[in-house]
Amino acid sequence: MRGILILVVVFFALSVQAIEPSALRARQLFEKATVEEEGCIALIALCTDASASKNQVMTAYLACGLMLRAKYLINPYSKLQSFRDGSRLLDRCILDEKDNIEFRYLRFCIQAEAPSFLGYNRNLQEDKTRLLSTMQQLSDRDLRQMIVSFMMHCKLISTTEKQKLQN
Repeated sequence: MRGILILVVVFFALSVQAIEPSALRARQLFEKATVEEEGCIALIALCTDASASKNQVMTAYLACGLMLRAKYLINPYSKLQSFRDGSRLLDRCILDEKDNIEFRYLRFCIQAEAPSFLGYNRNLQEDKTRLLSTMQQLSDRDLRQMIVSFMMHCKLISTTEKQKLQN
């Protein structure tokens, strides 16, 4: 009887873990989505269910997945619509959690790489300033490494700012 109870508890724990998407997995897929369509599809699939359950982090990654999907679509109207849907969703996440540095990082990444004709670049300086000023206080080492890695290769970051990031 006790063995059955343990099995039920373990099974339940494993099933809950399998349903609950991980922010770490979303981060990995986000990086993959920037270079291959399969990563983008996987990111959107991972985040769609979590977004429905009001998980803001996963909603922000879903927004990025929608914007990145535009890169892989053929139809110009579909590209624009997917990008706009994602940008609205990400901006709403940031409005809800203004101090969430991960959301600011995601928006900075997208805006830094988005074509200028889309007009989605109005927060670049604000997000860059916020990212650079909070890097030292950031306790999440994985997130910090992800941000530093992107910023070291970003053309919008000056040599002086890159040197400060390395310290």
